[in-house]
Amino acid sequence: PDFKPKKHLRTVTWKKQGFDVRPDGLGLKRSRGKDPVSVPLPAGWNVIVLPDGQSITGTPVEVKVKAIVRRRKVENLILHVTFDFGVVPVRPEAGPVAAYDYNAAMLARATSAGVPDLFVGRELLAQIQYRNKVLAEFQAKLSRLREGSRRRRRLQAAKGRVLEKLDRRIRHMEHALTKALAELDRKEGIAVSVLGDLTGLRRSAGTGMKGKKASQKIHQMAYDRLGSQQGYKNLRRGIRTIFLPEKYTSSTGYACGRRDPSSRRHRGHWKCRRCGFSLQADLNGAGNLLKFRLAKNVVGVPGPVSFHTIRHWRWDRRHNRFVHVSSRAGA
Repeated sequence: PDFKPKKHLRTVTWKKQGFDVRPDGLGLKRSRGKDPVSVPLPAGWNVIVLPDGQSITGTPVEVKVKAIVRRRKVENLILHVTFDFGVVPVRPEAGPVAAYDYNAAMLARATSAGVPDLFVGRELLAQIQYRNKVLAEFQAKLSRLREGSRRRRRLQAAKGRVLEKLDRRIRHMEHALTKALAELDRKEGIAVSVLGDLTGLRRSAGTGMKGKKASQKIHQMAYDRLGSQQGYKNLRRGIRTIFLPEKYTSSTGYACGRRDPSSRRHRGHWKCRRCGFSLQADLNGAGNLLKFRLAKNVVGVPGPVSFHTIRHWRWDRRHNRFVHVSSRAGA
């Protein structure tokens, strides 16, 4: 109140010096001469419990209030509080390891226990492609309208509403994916989660090193956001997350360690020309990333563990989460 005189309220941010922490909640300061807004919060609102039962109290560093508008009216307000919990203890690095290979339509997971997983991400990729298609249609219509006209303003508002809805759907699927990965690591007692360092991937795709379709998929996936989401969710479960380079992981056979890019066959199938080892190509990359963590090398080093039956995970539209399915349903 008294901050935004506009009809549509937007997010209002209070920095650390703009609010007071009280025993029962927060006091949001306003302009000079006006009383602060008291926000009551339940007990334990600033405490998280780690998997080992230890409780950590955080210090609020930023507060945001976002207005949810429905049909040109403010329906409710959402409070976002950012905490600083300091250094969170994690498990020692000596323990089981899980390695992940991010791909646009498939995410592969390999563990030092020999348990491989494939997460089918075609539903997420389809939502991203649909959002880009809707955006292109809106931009084509806007380009034919006069700047500042009433029809253009209405179309701009409609564009914002539609894209916001699609963005919420995409973010929910990304959070569901990273939560499923973190929960798998917690249940299997993983100590270190290894992610590929994809710095410069989009730059290489833009120089013509990738095909047209592959470049489009690379530019559409939010690899950095997925990595950061998985990192903080692993941290809350006491799991350490590290990033290792993916050099030669996609062009080297996991079983024998021979580097041969031509062994990658149609539709992401890897079959080594030397030893005949056959595996899904993304799982082969995840296995090499695991090998790099355990053996400090990829080329010329045989696979440290043998993989068992592959588990497949797919998006369930009914429950809005990733569920374990049969290999036939995950194909």
